[in-house]
Amino acid sequence: MRLFRKKPGFIIFGLGRSGSNLLRSLINSHSEIYCDIEIFNIKSHKDKPKWKVKILYNFPLWYIKRKNNIFKNKIYGFKLFVWQHNNVVHIIKKLHNLEWKIIYLKRLNTLRQTFSQLIGQETQRWVNTDPHFSDSDHYYLDPGQVLNTLQNIEQNKNFAEYLLQNIDHLEINYENDLSDKAMWKKTGAQVFQFLNLEPVEVKSFHLMTDTRKDKDRILNFDEIIDFLNRNGYENEVQTYFKYLIEN
Repeated sequence: MRLFRKKPGFIIFGLGRSGSNLLRSLINSHSEIYCDIEIFNIKSHKDKPKWKVKILYNFPLWYIKRKNNIFKNKIYGFKLFVWQHNNVVHIIKKLHNLEWKIIYLKRLNTLRQTFSQLIGQETQRWVNTDPHFSDSDHYYLDPGQVLNTLQNIEQNKNFAEYLLQNIDHLEINYENDLSDKAMWKKTGAQVFQFLNLEPVEVKSFHLMTDTRKDKDRILNFDEIIDFLNRNGYENEVQTYFKYLIEN
């Protein structure tokens, strides 16, 4: 008996603060797709009894099958970040063997991703759909915490890419595929082709949570850059400014 009887689905796999909410909303423009949220993020289940949460974490493939079967007439997908399940390797490999598609979402500018992660943790504002919203707050980030978070992001990215090295997947990166609205049509078509679907017009109401430059919102920005340079992260700093210029 096959674990999944209906058409295989897909996973948006990677790390947070890479544009996954934007990509999810673009993909959901297609009438034949339903892309779910982070179904193994504990915050997604805060209203469920603890015993139910324990079951879905202990039996992840059963839970994915259950979610998949709810959307019988659509291709079902969900977001999965590297750190959200301690058996992520088994989940990815098992679903790949069942012909599920893997969309690997990454961010090239890991220092910008680090700033976004730390500010998101402080504000708990991860999504913005209000065109009139303007963030005027300023933030002090501990340089040591910036370094630790940057190291953690790079470690998780290296792990994800090691896991996927022998697995067929579609790679999407924020800087070249999502950061500019002019890219969305091409990116959507690329994803739909990967999922064996005809392209459709894509749209999204997701906006940047903060449009300011990091230098304008982080009070000790220069201190952080100097700290990273002095601790052997000159390449990450150079990459950061490279993508600021290009974008």
